Amino acid sequence: MVYRTDDQGSLTKRFVLSGHSGWVNCIEITDSLIVTGSQDCSIKLWDITSGDLLNTLPQDAEISCLSVFPQLPSHILFGDGKSKLSLLDLAQGSTLHLMPNTLVGTGRYRRSSKYHDKSVDTLHVSDNGYIVTASSGSKFVKIWKVQCPGEASQTNVTELQILRDHTDYLSVM
Repeated sequence: MVYRTDDQGSLTKRFVLSGHSGWVNCIEITDSLIVTGSQDCSIKLWDITSGDLLNTLPQDAEISCLSVFPQLPSHILFGDGKSKLSLLDLAQGSTLHLMPNTLVGTGRYRRSSKYHDKSVDTLHVSDNGYIVTASSGSKFVKIWKVQCPGEASQTNVTELQILRDHTDYLSVM
């Protein structure tokens, strides 16, 4: 449900967003859209003023987190249950899976298809090209550097650091 609030803090229901067949795990709001990701392996785009469903974009795994991608404002970055990070082009509806460069030893990198051993459950994207990810299936937080020369297909993600200091599983960041 989407509500309107006034200066006194009272809420008035504007509309209900319904259409996912699984739990909604994440939501992001842009200037014109509400973007939702779900366990039903889809991302839905909703009109922010009317609540109308604009598009359903099926994915290959459940969506666990998503965020506006500052380097490409017309894209959403999302994590999924198969430990991938992907870019979704909101205008075209196309998805690009980002392959990470992960640390192997001191100063050496290799390509990988995963960001964590389990799902990428939470992420934070900074304006200066860094991503912080966490997984509830591990006790690690990872910091990544994103280089995006202006085109999604040329986006490069490199692991910078793994924070291993947590003694229990992570659920929020």
